[in-house]
Amino acid sequence: MSISRSVAVAMAALLFSASAAPVAMAQNGASPRAGYAAVSFCNKTSGNVYLAVSYREAPGSDSWVVEGWKKIGGASCITLNLPNDGMVYDYAEDETDGDWGGDFKLCVERPGPFKRINTAEYTCITDLLEGFGETDITGLSSKTINYNP
Repeated sequence: MSISRSVAVAMAALLFSASAAPVAMAQNGASPRAGYAAVSFCNKTSGNVYLAVSYREAPGSDSWVVEGWKKIGGASCITLNLPNDGMVYDYAEDETDGDWGGDFKLCVERPGPFKRINTAEYTCITDLLEGFGETDITGLSSKTINYNP
């Protein structure tokens, strides 16, 4: 049985929200600690958006975390405290197969949720590669990334 991409993403979001607490979430607008930036991912659409993100495991680390799917409700944001010594990579999609990303290819898992350290040994089928956008957050204390209709 095959399910559509939007149904798979919706299922992943439900599983993720029910089974895993978001990592490094900012609490009540709290400022991130030294070496981190409060990165807000804002959904400017009226429907849900599902986020996959990649970031350094810790400041100065050579290890990169890739995780998804974080549900962002319509007209709302989530904020993650991420190491601010380089890039953050993001890919988001909505329930109608719209997406936001870029040219940096990373492997996602469907339906998810998923979280892993990206290693050279990790293999991925082409159907699970998505183009992530790149945002340099070096030295920043905060940054907002918007997903516009």
